[in-house]
Amino acid sequence: MIENKAQFSGYELKLIFNSNNVINIEDDVIVTGVSIDTRKINDGNLFVPLKGENIDGNTLINDAFEKGAKASLITREYYENNKSVFEKLPIVIVDDTLKGIGLLANFHRKRFDLPVVAIGGSNGKTTTKEMLSHILSVDNKVLKTYKNYNNQLGVPLMLFCLDDSYQVAVLEIGTNEPGEIAYLSELLEPTHGLITNIGKEHLEKLIDLVGVEMEETFLFGHLRKFNKMSFINYDDKVLSKYANLLETKYVFGQQDGMHMTYKIALDEELHPTLTIKTYDEKNFDIKINGIVGNIQAYNAAAAIAIAIELGEDTEIIKKALNDYVPESGNGYGRMLVEKIGNKIIINDCYNANPNSVSVALDTLSLYDNYKIAVLGDMLELGDNTIEEHKDILEKASSIADEVILFGSIYEGIDPVNNSRHYKDKYEIVNSLIKNQNPATILVKGSRGMKLEEVIAGLKTKQE
Repeated sequence: MIENKAQFSGYELKLIFNSNNVINIEDDVIVTGVSIDTRKINDGNLFVPLKGENIDGNTLINDAFEKGAKASLITREYYENNKSVFEKLPIVIVDDTLKGIGLLANFHRKRFDLPVVAIGGSNGKTTTKEMLSHILSVDNKVLKTYKNYNNQLGVPLMLFCLDDSYQVAVLEIGTNEPGEIAYLSELLEPTHGLITNIGKEHLEKLIDLVGVEMEETFLFGHLRKFNKMSFINYDDKVLSKYANLLETKYVFGQQDGMHMTYKIALDEELHPTLTIKTYDEKNFDIKINGIVGNIQAYNAAAAIAIAIELGEDTEIIKKALNDYVPESGNGYGRMLVEKIGNKIIINDCYNANPNSVSVALDTLSLYDNYKIAVLGDMLELGDNTIEEHKDILEKASSIADEVILFGSIYEGIDPVNNSRHYKDKYEIVNSLIKNQNPATILVKGSRGMKLEEVIAGLKTKQE
C-alpha cells in the first residue's frame, strides 16, 4: 500500500459520516494517514477494515488499535453484533467500508484546486498515463496512478496521497462491471478526462461494445455535467460522435480540422515520428525512440493533446517524449521491445482483450523477419469467449509464421496449420530456443496467464 498522510479531524469525520455514527471521537482529535493493512499501521492512522476473500477486516480492528491506530471504521452489522467490544473505542460506523473509504477520499480531494486528469478506456490507459506524467513532471510535481490502483479501492488510496506539494494529478479509472466509472468519476471529480478508446473488455459483465460504451462514457457525462474538459479520440469510431455531443472538448485525431491533428511515420525499426498540427498553430515533429508501432503512437498522441491543453511548452513535450522508455518493473510490459540473443521480443504481457491483442498483432505484422505469436487466454469475456479466441487465432495465423497458444480456453479450440498449444511454459521456452533463426516474438495474454515467465525463461536460457 502507498503510505499517505491525509488528515481528518473528529469534526470532519462527523461531517462526512454523520455525528450519530462517530463514537468516542472528539471534534479536535486528528487522525493522520488512512491504512487498510494492519501490518503497515503507523501511529495515529485511521484504519479501514475491508472484507476480502479470506478474512473480514473487522476482525482485525483490535489488532489495528494495538499497533497504533487512533480510530477505525467498522461495518454497522459487525458493530451491532459486537457492541460490548467496541462501544468504548474510537469508531466510525458505516454500512460499507469500501464506500466509506471513497467518502473519505472525495472529502480529501475537495481540499485541492489543481488539474486532475482522469484516464479511462479499454486499452492504453497506463501507457497514456505514463507518457503524460513523464511530460508534465518536467516542470511539475505529478501524482500518478501507482501500479494498478485504478479501481474502487485504488483510486481512494491514490487521492489520500494528495498534498500541497503536487501541481497536477494524472489518475486512471478502470472498470469491470456497470457503474464503476460513474462512481469513480464522482469520487475523483476530474477537471479533465480522456477515454482512450472503446473495445471488447470485460464482456462477462459489460456484455458487448454497447455496454462498454455506456460504462466508459459515464466519464464524459460527469465532465459535461460540471463543464469540465473532455478529450475526444476522433479516430475511435465509437467516440467520434461525442465531438458533436459535448461542448467543452478537445478533439484530436489523424484527420485534418481537429483541435490537434497528428500523422505517424515509422522508421525501419518501427519507432514512430509524430507530426503535430494544432488549431492555434503549434506545429512540430516528435521522434519517440522508446516505443514501436502505431498503437503506442496513438497513446503518445493522446498524452500530447492533454499536455498541450494544460499549457505545456512544446519543447518540453518534445524533449520528454524523446527520452521516454516504457517500464517493466515486474517482468511484464506494455508493447515493450526487448532483445534476447537474436530474437526481438515484444513484451505485452500485462493484460489482454480482443482489441489489444489485435493491435499487438498488427504491430507484429510490420516486422520483416520470422514472426512468432505467443498468445495466452483472454479472460472475462463471458459468452463471447470462444468466438473471440477463434477470431484472434485466425488473425494470428495469418500474420505469424508460428502461433504458440497457452491456457485452457485455447486448448479447447481446434488448432490451425501453424499453431500449437502447450500446457507448460517451459515447453514454450524450449520450443523458442530450438528455433535458432532470428525472429520477432510477440508475447501477449491476460494477467492471469503470467506469460512474462516465458520471457524470463528465455533470458535465463540465454545467459
